[in-house]
Amino acid sequence: MKPTHLLSVPALFNRIYDGVHNKVGEAPALRQKIFHTAMAVARERNQKLEFHEPVSPWLETKFKIADKIVMSKLREVMGGQLRHIASGGAASSLKVIRFFEDIGIPVMEGYGLTETAPVMTAGIPGWEGRRLGYTGVALEGVTVKIVDPVTLEEVPEGEEGEVCGAGDSIMVGYRNNEEANKEVFFHMNGQKFFRTGDLGLMHEGKYLKITGRIKELYKLENGKYITPVPLEDVLCRSRFILQTMLYGANRVYNVALIVPDFEQLLPWAIKEGLAEEGADMMDMELRTNLMKSEEVVKLFQSEIMHASSTMKSFERVVQWAPIVDPFSQMNNMLTPKMSMKRNIITKAYEETIEGLYTDGSEVGYTVMYQKK
Repeated sequence: MKPTHLLSVPALFNRIYDGVHNKVGEAPALRQKIFHTAMAVARERNQKLEFHEPVSPWLETKFKIADKIVMSKLREVMGGQLRHIASGGAASSLKVIRFFEDIGIPVMEGYGLTETAPVMTAGIPGWEGRRLGYTGVALEGVTVKIVDPVTLEEVPEGEEGEVCGAGDSIMVGYRNNEEANKEVFFHMNGQKFFRTGDLGLMHEGKYLKITGRIKELYKLENGKYITPVPLEDVLCRSRFILQTMLYGANRVYNVALIVPDFEQLLPWAIKEGLAEEGADMMDMELRTNLMKSEEVVKLFQSEIMHASSTMKSFERVVQWAPIVDPFSQMNNMLTPKMSMKRNIITKAYEETIEGLYTDGSEVGYTVMYQKK
């Protein structure tokens, strides 16, 4: 269709990113080297542009060559006329955002709720109103503050707190529901602010970064707070993991429900001799048997350990269980914007989750981390 603009939730862009890198991983060594060299040149150039540093003529020349040989070919795959992408509804992976930026298709992240009509902040073309990994800057007429969720006092820049907004585009209130209005509105400096329920922080006084949901935030038994969404995103960067949900409220450690990406796992299993050529990916018995295979379990253990290398020790997944049926709108486990309905998932897999905290349970697997 050759679109010029594309708007979607991050899940679509994650799939494109994974698809490209999977194909590159299967290419001859020389093509892989050309691809990674070209992407490294583009990353160096865009890093300088983002933070207003000069780009040398030599770097610009290298970029133009790389763009012609590699990046232009990737843009052609998506129609060849895509100018920019708008992403919202959930947090995007910085790795994925950088990939699209580096192939020449900037990602404009935005943020807001139905109650905020719905956009409060948005990234714009050019670097004055955009930072990668941030949801842009406040729209004209909107004031965004980060406040302590308990005291409702503004927190210092760079500190995490609840995202709140004021302005003409914010709703007047919930109709005939004063109790709800009392919960979400408060006044500061003569303005009426709406509490979004989202955690975030501000950078350089204007760039907003969303870090999670206050209601999704939970505390481990040792008192450490866990913000699950960023950790789940790190785990889902594995090409073999489609979805994951962390759990650990008032428990000694985190556990995870892991939904494998069978589109990636089945070809790997066939190559390893664990499944027959032409096997049906939708065969639930095949899926179940694969996830019981010692080789597949080792693969997922390795992927989880690799992802956890960037996490703090108390954030890591200690036990996990495979879920062969993906979370979807059809089974009422995803919202229309593809967010997980955690309470419904937790209830549906209550026995599995409890089993992960039982010594000697056979419902899941333990990740053995090396002590440093």
